[in-house]
Amino acid sequence: MRRQKIVRILLIAVSLLALVSGIGIFFLNGGWNSTCTRAKFEEVMQSTNKDTLGGVFYRGRQNGYDYFRATWNVGAGNLRIPTTESPITRPFAYTSDKAKWRRGTFMGLEGAGLSAAIDTRLNAE
Repeated sequence: MRRQKIVRILLIAVSLLALVSGIGIFFLNGGWNSTCTRAKFEEVMQSTNKDTLGGVFYRGRQNGYDYFRATWNVGAGNLRIPTTESPITRPFAYTSDKAKWRRGTFMGLEGAGLSAAIDTRLNAE
């Protein structure tokens, strides 16, 4: 009887550890993709320009969306934007290989300068 209680407690502990680890990995990988409009996309790009380590990565095109990863000094998030509103004119197939992502930084840019930089930096080879 006592052995069964110990086994049950260990199983519960391992299950909780697995759950917490899974949730942690989910959020460390940026969680889910947030769908946004071009205006919201530009707001996010502008928010990355306030951080010295901020930037945006173009991750590729898939199923009618362009996928991005925005980073700040603390934190990151995944975004997707319909291709009809996307600034990307030179798309590539979606990839999880970070070495193939295009990176853009937008420090100190706003308005028309930000829009122009998004178009040129995220479409560069």
